[in-house]
Amino acid sequence: PVHSKYFTQCIKKMMREKELPNEILHMFELGLRIALFTPLQFFYDEDFMAAADIMADERVTTILNNESMQEDRREVFVQQTKLGWTRLFMGYMTTGWRNCTAELQQKWTTSCARLFLEWERACWTHRNNTLYGPSTKRHQQ
Repeated sequence: PVHSKYFTQCIKKMMREKELPNEILHMFELGLRIALFTPLQFFYDEDFMAAADIMADERVTTILNNESMQEDRREVFVQQTKLGWTRLFMGYMTTGWRNCTAELQQKWTTSCARLFLEWERACWTHRNNTLYGPSTKRHQQ
């Protein structure tokens, strides 16, 4: 319930308001599927796990092989994939997102990072309420 609320309502709404290109939304959709439906791996670094495994994922290759997408946008997708899509929930966005959308009038990366932090907190609260039940003493959102 938390994921569908934040993705379908909050993230898409913010992207519409900031007038982001559809391909950015598409990259976030794929990246979030990687984060939510792949065994948990926080980042992909040769020292810790095989980065080649995630780069060979069909969802990633869909973006990499899409010639109609701007090269800098494909590159930022690779950067975020290597950094880790799950790390978005901790506010870690590659700086390339801002650079690949420099032509946009509205700045969006700060709003996006804030939404992901809120989403992460909502997931944590939902998890704790499910495991331990609601508590009035616990931190309220």
